[in-house]
Amino acid sequence: MGIDVTTSQLEKYTPHLKIGPNGYSFAINPNGYAVFHPNLKRSQGRYMKDPPNIDLLELEVEGDRPGLLELRNQMIEGDRGIITMNETLFLSPDKQYVSHASANYAFTSITNTTFRLGLSVPLSHRQYPEFSKTLPDFKNYTNHSSKSAFLIAPWDYLGEKTIDFALNNTLGSLIEILHSGSITTADLSADDIQMLQHLAWDVGIAVGFELYFALVQENLTSAESKIRDIADIKTKTVNLHHADGLRVNFMATNGGLTVICPASEAALMEDNLDVRNASYYTRAVYALDDYILMADRSLGLVSNDSYITVVAARSVTLDKPNNYTAAVVGAMLDGRVIKDFMVNSSENSSISRVNNLLTCGDVDDIYCYLVDDGGFVVSSNQEEHLSKDQLGKFLGEVDPQLWNFFYNNSVYRSVTQYDFQSVCKVLQKETSAGHRSFFVPTLNVLYEVLSVNWWTSKISWAYMNFNIYQWLFGSSDAYADTDSDGDEEKDCSKATHQYYFQPGMSNFTDSISCLNCTREIRMVMIQPKTNLMFVVTGKPCEGCPEMNKVVLHGPQAIDDEEEKSIICNLSMHPRKRVLSYGCYDHDPNEDDTKCGAGAIPRSGLLILATSFATAVAVWLLSQDLR
Repeated sequence: MGIDVTTSQLEKYTPHLKIGPNGYSFAINPNGYAVFHPNLKRSQGRYMKDPPNIDLLELEVEGDRPGLLELRNQMIEGDRGIITMNETLFLSPDKQYVSHASANYAFTSITNTTFRLGLSVPLSHRQYPEFSKTLPDFKNYTNHSSKSAFLIAPWDYLGEKTIDFALNNTLGSLIEILHSGSITTADLSADDIQMLQHLAWDVGIAVGFELYFALVQENLTSAESKIRDIADIKTKTVNLHHADGLRVNFMATNGGLTVICPASEAALMEDNLDVRNASYYTRAVYALDDYILMADRSLGLVSNDSYITVVAARSVTLDKPNNYTAAVVGAMLDGRVIKDFMVNSSENSSISRVNNLLTCGDVDDIYCYLVDDGGFVVSSNQEEHLSKDQLGKFLGEVDPQLWNFFYNNSVYRSVTQYDFQSVCKVLQKETSAGHRSFFVPTLNVLYEVLSVNWWTSKISWAYMNFNIYQWLFGSSDAYADTDSDGDEEKDCSKATHQYYFQPGMSNFTDSISCLNCTREIRMVMIQPKTNLMFVVTGKPCEGCPEMNKVVLHGPQAIDDEEEKSIICNLSMHPRKRVLSYGCYDHDPNEDDTKCGAGAIPRSGLLILATSFATAVAVWLLSQDLR
């Protein structure tokens, strides 16, 4: 139906630099099904060849909100307009978190097609920079230090000619190409030149931050030197750990530039250079003045690391009246540094010292956690929680009892998204490890095959049918699905839950009672400047299977009864559909003379004639034998 070309072209023309890193485009057909959407499943980073029938309401978080239903209906009708949605939820690129924000939704129909196009732009993104229409000289790049790595997003900065060059995601290689004269203004579109100009502007900002990074590193080195003169061995050890714990300073921009200091740690950011698809970046932009801390398992993890780094990030907004969020700055910290800070803070508290209370240093009796707004563990005083296999995991897996208490007491709220076109692996039944018995043909069997009676048996038709159709049709590999990995799978439905703090949640003290065990809980919200809560509690109570039920994060298969109930509820609120009024499956340049040649080399007429002749031959033969 030409869907591949259409989706790629529509996405290509999305004005990313104008709508910002959290803005996005989407398209639907007259049935309300998404043609493309950032939350739609992709195959190997690309849009699917045949997008499944997933409704727009199922792709947007809180799809039942009235504003979204109105948007969908107006788009189906082919209207044009703008709808504002206040304090709604948006999904992070890694689908682990949701963020609160307000946004404008602009929509229109696409001429001579049945598609409707939409744009979502956060209200906080009211302006964007405009630059000259000439190629930039990147003169600020000469001022940068070799101690920092300047990397760029995997975007088409050189338009359609990007594939002709090896950019290697480095700014230096891009500048070399521009200075070589291989690319001229005539080779690029106006949008391509704006991307390059934006990147050059970002370099000017980055050089200033690079000087700041250098001062931070210098201060840490100076602090380490002074610590070595201190006689107190314990203080010396702890503070040295703090000095060494800062692994990386980084800055990323809307234009796709990422600066890493020191340059030797650039590999830590290689998988997150596309800021539009980096969760730390989009979440920091939504958080505005707050710090986002997360033990992101996709960021800052190298194969030889024995731990996961904790990422702290904050957006940078230009001075008023622009209020333009231009970049995100951050740091990667050794997860153990966060743990030491948490333990030392509790031990040095005047209340704990005066009253001789247990602290986070008493790891045998006290469990301490830093948990983020999505329910993931950022730090813990328990050593087993700090490994790269544990840090950053969902609290429902690390401490199910504590998580169930929080959720049941409305510390967290959740949203659920359903995927009714998912696949699940089939559990194989156990079989014997021994060889199966096998059948050895005998002369008697060969005689039966050659005898006339064999041709009139039920097997004869199956055998002829198999061989005839093997001859008529192409080999089975001609029908192979390129997305299949050979695993045995079945259709199923899955549910995914994202969690967020209950709005207005404050500090509290409570307890969990189970059998003869009481587990005290003290929770403190570290707000409004961060996305964390600090939890101090006792050891988990043993027993109580319902309270200790593990809660997994991510897509989970739902049973048939739950699926039927959900579909039944959806059927109570029918969704608007409109019959297609046009067809876009024809192109004057299409050559249809070879249609079907890839998998079925014989014509349909030949197949029909052969099938009829075979059936007649078998019938006549059976009549003669009678």
